[in-house]
Amino acid sequence: MLNVSRCGLDGRGLTVAVAGFLYKPQNMQVDPYNGYLFWSINGGNKKGLYKLDLADISNGVKHEVLPDIISEDPHLGAFTVDHTNSGLLVVNNTNNTVVFVSLDRNEISNLRDNATKQPMFEGATSLVTANKIFYWTRDSTLYSEEEDPSKAHYFYHGSWPLGNNGPLVSIAVELPSAQPVPVPVNPPIGVQAIMGPELAKISWQVPHLLGHQGKGAWQNWSYQVEVIEESTGQSFSCGHTNTTSYTAYHLRPGTSYLIRCYACTTGGLCPPSSEFRGKTLRAGDLPDIVWSTAEGLLKSDVTGESVKTLVHHSNLKDQQGDYHYVDITWYRDKLYMVTNTTHVHWYNLTTHMSGQLRDVDSVGSIAVDWIGRKLYWSNDKQQLVSPYKLCITRPVKLGCS
Repeated sequence: MLNVSRCGLDGRGLTVAVAGFLYKPQNMQVDPYNGYLFWSINGGNKKGLYKLDLADISNGVKHEVLPDIISEDPHLGAFTVDHTNSGLLVVNNTNNTVVFVSLDRNEISNLRDNATKQPMFEGATSLVTANKIFYWTRDSTLYSEEEDPSKAHYFYHGSWPLGNNGPLVSIAVELPSAQPVPVPVNPPIGVQAIMGPELAKISWQVPHLLGHQGKGAWQNWSYQVEVIEESTGQSFSCGHTNTTSYTAYHLRPGTSYLIRCYACTTGGLCPPSSEFRGKTLRAGDLPDIVWSTAEGLLKSDVTGESVKTLVHHSNLKDQQGDYHYVDITWYRDKLYMVTNTTHVHWYNLTTHMSGQLRDVDSVGSIAVDWIGRKLYWSNDKQQLVSPYKLCITRPVKLGCS
């Protein structure tokens, strides 16, 4: 069996991309624009044009993803990718012409039907197009066509023998059209922001691919972010980034803003995303958030700034070894946290004291009833929810231990 491998431009990282060919592919092309690897096979009982999503390339790992067949016509020969029209330009050896085959197989059209005097496409081993003119090779000869200036869409073919040094392997075109930079069509999705008094942390998701594109299609977009003050219509902040997040600084406290995002390349700009509307916090209005990480128990403002460590990971140890928190709730200035060992710990934000609730174990998750002043937890072993009375010992310290 034959394999197709790939590597970096420096020759490193050689891995098997597609394995198991019974017959050598006659032509092979990569289309990063739409995200596919194409090849043609003229041997055996599976002749035709095939495509495989670049996201499904195996990287040397065996997998069960099978290529899709675009056309089972055994008379198809050399081909080239028509990136922007989402198809392939393929030599039909029987009709001695070139046909367009769309990637979704819904369109097949003859591009040179009765339009060429003495066509010479038959038996072409490689094919390219430049400025709507075809160039191709067969054996040791280069062929090209020239449009008749006196008759629109009518062509003459010419040939140039290139010596007796063996057959030409392939032909390539050094033009931007040979591998164009995509122009984004769809806008970014899911634009959202977390706002503090003077900044907004904005994030979004990459644009949807077009219906005919593969998961491996080119998506190396850059993004333009626009933040507009709603009351004045003034663009307050505008930035560019190559990631799917952006932080807008120097906003006005207690002010409403409209945020939208664009995907862009050197080829152009997409339509704007759906708008996100939000209001910055008032000056001095600084709520906190608490979360657990590998570093321990942390606290910051709502935008993730001003991070402080409440409990360092080195203190998260008991007789059973290291542990971490999997659920957190709170009542006034006291945090209640479930550990991965199914115990409940508490931490007082005012006094910085901590401890463990007695006689409470096998806990999966917890929640506080603020009105009834009870802590509820789920017991995974007994499959029930139990209450725990929160006892007030003094105004700033709540809970029993």
